Amino acid sequence: MTLADLNRLATERTITAVDPLRTPPSSVDNISSTARTFGILVQWSRVEGCDGYIVLVSDDGDFDSPIDQVRVVGDSNLSYTYNTGNVAVERFFAVSPYSGDMVAAKSTVVSATSGNVEAGASQTNDPGTDTFNNNEKTLLTATLTTTGRNVLILAQGRVNDPASKEYQFKLKEDGVLIHTVTGFSSDEIESTVFKLRTPAAGSHTYIMTGQNTSDSTTLSVDVLNMVVFEIPFSTSVEASSTPSEPPSAPQSPPQTDYIPTGPGYKWG
Repeated sequence: MTLADLNRLATERTITAVDPLRTPPSSVDNISSTARTFGILVQWSRVEGCDGYIVLVSDDGDFDSPIDQVRVVGDSNLSYTYNTGNVAVERFFAVSPYSGDMVAAKSTVVSATSGNVEAGASQTNDPGTDTFNNNEKTLLTATLTTTGRNVLILAQGRVNDPASKEYQFKLKEDGVLIHTVTGFSSDEIESTVFKLRTPAAGSHTYIMTGQNTSDSTTLSVDVLNMVVFEIPFSTSVEASSTPSEPPSAPQSPPQTDYIPTGPGYKWG
């Protein structure tokens, strides 16, 4: 075999080792952003066959230098909640599907302003005061329009009386009892009532009542405070459309982490 033959074989070996020409996945067609208490929910349409999606976050709509880049793994994971805490802030978002090191062009840019507790519910603030006896009496009221997500109800009051009087604080949702707490007036500490609910989307009214369950004595209550707000995550797990084997070990939620940067990533 001549030197020319060896060079030809080496060239053919190199050519067959080159990967076929690849193209980035398609771009996302639809994207939306929705304000939530403590954050912003970003949702987008599915691009079948991609490895996942990169969510770009900007504070001014300029994505040349985004403030955050989050990878959501899996082509069927179609949402991401950007948490802001109990502040109202505006953020801009774009989404790009990726496959391997190939990344599609950015989607249309959307934006929303996160909500906070004060914007999401009515509340009675400390140092609210009232009285009640053996007749159940409404002490606090809050009304909230929900979107079908989890709602947290927090209420408190402090009953002071030298004698030990048993009393009850009751939480009600649209007139239906959802939780009861029993306390004693001589404790001189706040009684806190809280409950996690998932009501249907719409307007709901929450109340806390007080009742002396010992006798007919009128009791004084102070430090009255109540807040009701929708939280930006769900404790429920959606059922899969296809049956699957029970997991042999606890499963992790969809991966959301920072994506690697550098020459290995090619943007479409």
